[in-house]
Amino acid sequence: MVWVISALNNALDGKPWSFAGVIFGLERIRDDEGRPLSERRAPSSIKDGVPIELRSCPYADERLGQPMNVSALAQVMTHGNSVLTEISAFRAMGWQGTPGWDQVLATVIDQLASPACYLLQNRDRRGPVPARHAVGHKLAAGYFGVLRKLLMQEAMGEHHPVSVESLLAFAKKHRALIGASEACAGPPRMIALVSDALIRGTSDTPPRLPPERVSMARLLCLQVQVGITWELFDLESERRFLIDEIGRVHMRPRNSFLERKLDERIDELRGGLACAGADSRALPNARCDDLLERLRIVLRNPCEDGSYDRTRDAIIELLSYGNGALEVTLPSGHGVIGGSFARYLVAFREFVRAQWAIENELRTLLGFPVDVHVHLHPTVLPKPMALDWYEVVLGHRLLSGVPPSCEWTLRNNLRTASIA
Repeated sequence: MVWVISALNNALDGKPWSFAGVIFGLERIRDDEGRPLSERRAPSSIKDGVPIELRSCPYADERLGQPMNVSALAQVMTHGNSVLTEISAFRAMGWQGTPGWDQVLATVIDQLASPACYLLQNRDRRGPVPARHAVGHKLAAGYFGVLRKLLMQEAMGEHHPVSVESLLAFAKKHRALIGASEACAGPPRMIALVSDALIRGTSDTPPRLPPERVSMARLLCLQVQVGITWELFDLESERRFLIDEIGRVHMRPRNSFLERKLDERIDELRGGLACAGADSRALPNARCDDLLERLRIVLRNPCEDGSYDRTRDAIIELLSYGNGALEVTLPSGHGVIGGSFARYLVAFREFVRAQWAIENELRTLLGFPVDVHVHLHPTVLPKPMALDWYEVVLGHRLLSGVPPSCEWTLRNNLRTASIA
């Protein structure tokens, strides 16, 4: 079997990695009952010889008639009670009373991360992982996207009551049980039981989990929340730059491809894709708030950061060379672009530093060295969208440095400028 480079391999080889990268990169791992950890995304070589049977979904809900993989259902039912017990144990250790959606997400992440924790703690790059870990991972995968959307809407000011009914209604509205090629095979009763355990827990006295497991799930949840705040900040920065600060009338693309791409994106942003910009209030109030304090300060006013003036001046100088593929005809355009891009980069750098700090906390709990470089997964640091437009206008690409110094540069084939 050929093993590809992955975050798991990198972690074990002392190369750049992140915990989220390991969690979401286990398509080539099987459990000890021979099933792939990722039933749908696993490559064909991992599925070879594994029973996979698609049937028309019989459930009387939004999945009715959709293709459904029933092969893994027996395994889910066999280990489902064990997973429910762990969910209840995590909930009992995490909080009392009604949780917030972030606490529900932390409980989901605990199960989602279980195979990754097992492999990392055993320094095992091939598996297999215990089947109960695999089942917990599969059940949690169905909830992760739903809860991330809920937290995204919370950050935008749209609140949903924390209840089983609200969770199930939200999942139905967003068709979360129906994937691109097949529907979730979990029976309605199992989905209801898991949802109830996530939010209400159980009346039984569950066993205690290792406290570091709870700490890791909370830290991962914090990374996801910081990633959501970054995504909102990035989206609002893109909208503000293209529409408010510059405006289409003052932008002249140098080729038809870029012109078409620009017009399509502006239409998307005007059509409701943009949302309220993220600020320090969108960040979670977390137990490890000290990890986010500098980010809160920068989000309140990026211009107060000591590197802002240097970054703005370096950008204005690069604009004078006229290397961009998108010309800006706005009077005093260089100053507007320099200030906008500098604010963006100062905040971007602090988001990276915050995620790096949280990642180091996770590595300490996992028993891995903190001096290995971090390669952040898009789940915790979504791809920067506004950056593409800044780079096109400037005619230079951003090369990001290593945290915590983040000594970044802007470069093209003619020059390199430091913006540290």
